[in-house]
Amino acid sequence: MTSGSRSPARLLLLVLLCLVLLAAAFWAGRVTVGPSPIDAVEETGAPVVTVSTQEVGRSFTLVTTVTQSFAPIAVNSLTGTVTAVGEPGPVDIGDLLYAVDLVPVRAVPGEVPFYRDLEPGSRGDDVAQIQDALRELGHLGHEADGNFDAATERAVRAWQRESGRPATGSLPHGELVAIPHLPSPVRLDSTVVGVGLQVAGGETAVTVPAGEPRFVMSVSTAQAQLIPSDATLTVHSGEDSWPAIIAESGPGDTGTDLVLAAPDGGPVCGEQCASLSGAESLNLMTDVLLVPAQSGPAVPQAAILTGADGRTTVRLAGSGESVEVTVLGVQDGIAVVDGLSDGQEIQLPQGDAPLETSGDSPPASDGGE
Repeated sequence: MTSGSRSPARLLLLVLLCLVLLAAAFWAGRVTVGPSPIDAVEETGAPVVTVSTQEVGRSFTLVTTVTQSFAPIAVNSLTGTVTAVGEPGPVDIGDLLYAVDLVPVRAVPGEVPFYRDLEPGSRGDDVAQIQDALRELGHLGHEADGNFDAATERAVRAWQRESGRPATGSLPHGELVAIPHLPSPVRLDSTVVGVGLQVAGGETAVTVPAGEPRFVMSVSTAQAQLIPSDATLTVHSGEDSWPAIIAESGPGDTGTDLVLAAPDGGPVCGEQCASLSGAESLNLMTDVLLVPAQSGPAVPQAAILTGADGRTTVRLAGSGESVEVTVLGVQDGIAVVDGLSDGQEIQLPQGDAPLETSGDSPPASDGGE
C-alpha cells in the first residue's frame, strides 16, 4: 500500500486522540477547580452574618456664643497711677480688682456701697459687710453685728498682714468695692483702669453682670434641618459641662439662631454662671446629640423582620428559628439589638448582600457641617 492510501487512517487517529485529550482536560478542570464561593452561597441558601458587639450613635459639635450685659457697680475713689490689675476671670471675696500707687482695691460681697473710712467705732451695714467678709476669710470669730469693735480691728490687721499691707487696723475709703454676689464675673474699664494710667477719682471703673447670660447657637440652614427641636445638647465651659435644650429659634445673620436654656428653663450655666469670665462674649463648644450612643450585639438592619403584630425578629442560620429582638439604636444600616449574643449566626433575607458587622465599630459621632 502506498503512503497516500495510509493518510486518511492517520488523520482519523489524530482526530480521535485530540478528542480524548480534550475530554480528559475538561474532567480534570472540574475536579480541581470546583464551584466558586459565590456559587456555594447561592447553592447553600441565604447569606449568613455573625453577630458582634458594636456601638452606634450620631452627634456633632458646634459653637454657642454667650453674651451678657454689664452695669456699673463702683467708681474709683483713689488718686494716682494704676499699678496693678487683677487676674481675668471670676472674682471672689477679698480678690484684687486693681491697685493705685500700690494700694489694693478689693472685692467684698454686699449691697451697700463703701462710702467712708471704716475704723474702730464705726457702725452700720457697711461695717457688717466687712465683718461677714472677715469671717469668711477666717479672721473674725464672732457674728457680724455692724460694730467695728476691737475684735474687728484685730481681724482687719490680720487681713492686712496676710495681704502684705501695713497693719493699720482701719480701711480707708476707696480700698473696698461692694459687689452683691460673689463669686462673680467682673469687667474693668481698660480705658480707665489700665496699668500705667492716671486716675483722679470719680471714674466708672467696675461693672458686673446685669441679668442672666444669653446662650445662642448660630447654625446654617442645613445644620438647622439636622437638629430636632428636642435634641439633647451639652455646653462645655472649661471643666464644667451643662445640659441644655433649644428654648426658641429664629432667623439669624448666618442662617438660624437657636436660643439655649437649661432643662428647667433657667440659664444654661445654672448655679455656675459666676464661673463665666467678664468678656463681652464667649464661644463655648457644644455637643449636639442626634442619636444616643448604644452599645451591644449588632446586626445588619436588613436582617431584622417586622411582623404584622409589630414584633421584630431575626432568623438564625442553620435552624431557621425566629428570635425576637429589641432594636436599641441604628446607624448607617447597622442595628444594635437586645436578644442576641456575640458569635451567633443569622440569615439575611434572600437578595440582601451581607454587611460587615465585625471588626471596627462604626463611629458614634461625626463632625459638624
